[in-house]
Amino acid sequence: MLGKLISNWWRREPAPDGALGSRAGARLKSALSLEQTGRASEAEAIYRELSRSHPQNADLLHLLGNAAKGRGSFDEAIELLRRAAELTPESAVLQCHLGDAFAAAGNNANAVNHYRRALAVEPSLAPACINLGQILRKAGRLKESVAAYQRARELCPDVVEVHVALAAALRESGECEAALESAERATQLAPESPDALVGLGHAQRDLGQTNAALASYRRAVELRPDVPQTYLHLGNALFLDGHGIDEAAAAFGRALQLKSDYDEARFNLALTRLARGDYANGWPDYELRRLNPDWPLRPVSFSPWAGDNPAGRKVLVHREQGLGDEIMFASCIPDLIGAGANATIECSPKLEALYRHSFPQATVYPAQPERNLPAAIDVNAVDFETPVGSLPLYFRRGRAEFPRHAGYLRASPESVTAWHSRLAALGPGLKVGISWQGGTQKSRRLARSLPLARLMPILETGNTQFIDLQYSDCRDEIEALHADTGVRVHSWDIVRSDYAETAALVSALDLVISVCTAVIHLGGALGRPVWVMVPYGCEWRYGIAGEEMPWYPSVRLLRQTSFGDWDAVIDRVAHGLHEVAQAKASA
Repeated sequence: MLGKLISNWWRREPAPDGALGSRAGARLKSALSLEQTGRASEAEAIYRELSRSHPQNADLLHLLGNAAKGRGSFDEAIELLRRAAELTPESAVLQCHLGDAFAAAGNNANAVNHYRRALAVEPSLAPACINLGQILRKAGRLKESVAAYQRARELCPDVVEVHVALAAALRESGECEAALESAERATQLAPESPDALVGLGHAQRDLGQTNAALASYRRAVELRPDVPQTYLHLGNALFLDGHGIDEAAAAFGRALQLKSDYDEARFNLALTRLARGDYANGWPDYELRRLNPDWPLRPVSFSPWAGDNPAGRKVLVHREQGLGDEIMFASCIPDLIGAGANATIECSPKLEALYRHSFPQATVYPAQPERNLPAAIDVNAVDFETPVGSLPLYFRRGRAEFPRHAGYLRASPESVTAWHSRLAALGPGLKVGISWQGGTQKSRRLARSLPLARLMPILETGNTQFIDLQYSDCRDEIEALHADTGVRVHSWDIVRSDYAETAALVSALDLVISVCTAVIHLGGALGRPVWVMVPYGCEWRYGIAGEEMPWYPSVRLLRQTSFGDWDAVIDRVAHGLHEVAQAKASA
């Protein structure tokens, strides 16, 4: 726990109890000295010896509980600390240590309860605030986490680690400016702290200060050249912010030299290979994504499919990652079916209707909250299972294995016809879908999004009707644009609530123009023309150069030439759209 970083500031050892007697008290003092010099096992032996003759001494139980926690015996630690707490319920430090034991055992709910009890007894106990903040952050309770860290900052304003932790919680809460302020304070307190510099780099990246972030990471590497994680952060900044894929790969490689089993670095190195189009060498380590603690567990598991001949075998293909990933990797499902597999597809509920229509040879069902198989599917008949993102390992090992398809998803023809009628009613000219916001705080929203008004050079194109394809409700922004400029972007709520309708609308459009969002995958999977406005540093799936995206022959990539420079991209899109609109008008 973070509190250990400032243990010398707050630690309160149980004092030798006069009830032990002078001889036992002297023994306890010697044991405490042994523990402080790193001879924990010898100290624990003395605590046990004393505890046999003083079984109700809270200090000894407390020390024994901490010793058990230190050697990883968490259940034993919890029992000992509970007994001590029953004898001294007014001890805030004891409640805090009990919270630490529960946290170490993975029982976060009880850990939170005991940290709160500690603070109820002694509101100024900073370690309880710090550890509470960390537990709440891990649980995704970010507002509560920020509040706990802010209280810790009030109590110990000059402790660097508190500012670093607060900055991290603020970043995850989306409070980027406040996170930067906290990170800057940490580096003011400790300009040569690698942890503070890394935290500053993270905060700077969130705000698009990519050059400053890179400098922070580089300095952290200089100060701590033997720590693999620092190279991981440097590599991520180099790769994702477009500073250089070769240097990024070298940074990940250096991390692996320092720690050969560093799976995250090996995985990120695989992403650089995939970005280069080196699929044969990239896909094997892409499988390491499944070691991520956020990878969802499934209640029933089957034998993993490892590329064996699937003919006549029942293969369960289950969803993973985001909606765009799910659609992109589904391009391999026709290959699996074509190889003779009896495919059962678990998909996002949003995709169920679309997948049923597109893959009629397969059994399709929507993912359940607990990822259980529906009762209608006989678990005994399933031979193999595979995440959909593992299919390219066997079907996309080289650029030549990406088919020049005209779309592998199919919207309902009746719905497409209905959308053609709706769009025709808008008036003559091109019908162009647009999406201008993508991602989340964790998936680089700032780099992937821009205000609708920024698209005015595109939206002023004549002989063109624009249609909102945002997955979020942007009606206020659309109405504000109309009030300010007179430009109308047409919007229908059903497009957001029913993805089958989204697919039908996209199938009826002449063109989709979008930043990097799931709708470009949908359009490409339907075989519709899509122009993607790609940020300077982009994800591996878009490659590192060129206008083509091997997953979708109908998709055209228009890339930034420097970080954050949308103007040149928008001008290219506007010019291209003007030409297409003129051609349609004269046809």
